[in-house]
Amino acid sequence: MSRRMDIEGTHNFRDVGGYPAGARSTRYGQLYRSDALTGITPTGLADLLALRIGVVVDLRSRLELSQDTTRCVLPDARVVNVPIEGGSRSSIVKGDHISLEQLYRDIIDQAGFDLTAAVAVIAESGSIPVLVNCTAGKDRTGLVIALALEAAGVDRSAVVADYTQSALNLDGDWLDQTLTSLVSNGVPISPRLFEVLGGSPDHVMGQILGWLDREHGSVVGFLAAHGLAEDSVQRLHDKLVV
Repeated sequence: MSRRMDIEGTHNFRDVGGYPAGARSTRYGQLYRSDALTGITPTGLADLLALRIGVVVDLRSRLELSQDTTRCVLPDARVVNVPIEGGSRSSIVKGDHISLEQLYRDIIDQAGFDLTAAVAVIAESGSIPVLVNCTAGKDRTGLVIALALEAAGVDRSAVVADYTQSALNLDGDWLDQTLTSLVSNGVPISPRLFEVLGGSPDHVMGQILGWLDREHGSVVGFLAAHGLAEDSVQRLHDKLVV
């Protein structure tokens, strides 16, 4: 069952509240994730404003940002741009031989400090609702959200389950429009490219989190190695878990 919120003009908008964290659970209304807000309608904007989001962490690359004439539709929110090239449509097309797992490993290797910076923004936001987004809200956003939830103590099965929701939400209009755009620009569509664009299988995120455990002892160990302070981990837990 999809957890997608009906914010008209988005495809992959959701609240990560209600996930088990040991004997506790994540708070609703504190951390949202989404695809880009470029297509949001007036009705969708009204519903979005009602969420009182005060911080937007935008992970889109500099090229993606330069092509977005709408930019942030939340004029009162603080926008923190943490540009990550890996996972952008252009990087995926250039590397259509790459599996999702390899794509994520490359992002983590090349943008570990950026991913950690994004998690730090969430941790330091206090009680202000935060939105994390990129273009599809699946890969870069998926990694940041997974790292934040893991560090906050959310059960791994719930972290993985949250990631798998993206494929369900993007299937249909979003994926059809994306593939049509690529074909019209002469990009050959292969089964692997199809999966990288629209897939979010549970085994991929499970393998990535297991890899971080082996390399760094835990997700918290990875974040600490890339500059996240111990007290920020506690603040992240306090923000997200009730």
